[in-house]
Amino acid sequence: MGLKQNEGFIHRYHGCDNMMDCQKRGLVEIEHKGYNSDSTSLSRNQFGERQGSDKKNKRWAKRMKKKAPKVGQASNRKGGPYQQKEQALWQTILNNDGEKSHLAIFTNTESGQVRYFWQDDKGNLLPPKDGALQEFTIPEFETVKNTFADGLNALKGNK
Repeated sequence: MGLKQNEGFIHRYHGCDNMMDCQKRGLVEIEHKGYNSDSTSLSRNQFGERQGSDKKNKRWAKRMKKKAPKVGQASNRKGGPYQQKEQALWQTILNNDGEKSHLAIFTNTESGQVRYFWQDDKGNLLPPKDGALQEFTIPEFETVKNTFADGLNALKGNK
């Protein structure tokens, strides 16, 4: 897909999972979901805005811009202190009325099947174009899953 990490994106507790730059589509917001089924459900927030919608993006950009006075201040929040490059990213989103591309990725945590969909401006999933393949299975998923489970058990002291 030609995606590259956007330097202004900092993962915080709330908000989207990632922002990447794409030569073809520009700025892309990515939302990852893991379900123990083949669900492709995306939630709506308290304002009725679907994850990945332009309306939600614009509201979030306005919220993040209010953090500008806190740039560089010491913080123990996830992602550390707010940064100028982060503010520049959200200003770009605000200038574009929240418009950017959106990619939703769904992983079935039981089977390892991964499906991905582009979203429209309202956050609705778009069907594949011209029969394009938009899914794959994680190779040797059971081995990967068991390795992570073993690691988590060891961290919890349940060897």
